[in-house]
Amino acid sequence: MLALVAGSLASFRWSLLLLVIAVSVLQMYLPRVLDEPLQKATDKISASNRKYLQTLADWLNGIDTLRRYAVGEKFLSSIHADARELESAYVKQQKVDQELEYLNQAIYSLGNMLIFLLTAYLVARG
Repeated sequence: MLALVAGSLASFRWSLLLLVIAVSVLQMYLPRVLDEPLQKATDKISASNRKYLQTLADWLNGIDTLRRYAVGEKFLSSIHADARELESAYVKQQKVDQELEYLNQAIYSLGNMLIFLLTAYLVARG
């Protein structure tokens, strides 16, 4: 099927075949290039989550001591600080994910538009 499509594009115009190949390669490899920033954001969420859970474990292991010295306020402020950090990391990850998705869609649209414009130009010129 790929050879048939390539052959029909080449028989129509070689420049159209080259453009389709270039756009296809860009569209296939762009997600791999964009994967690194998304992975970094996900790693930050994991680190924040680990810190939050460790803080909870540390505080909850000493719950008797907390009751004895009535430091519940300190416990809650410590938990809330780590929870805010985790929430911030999650929001940043969502932002990166949306930005990369937008960039990916923009590249796809641009490639399709270029193919359409070259085809229209070639048809108009006969």
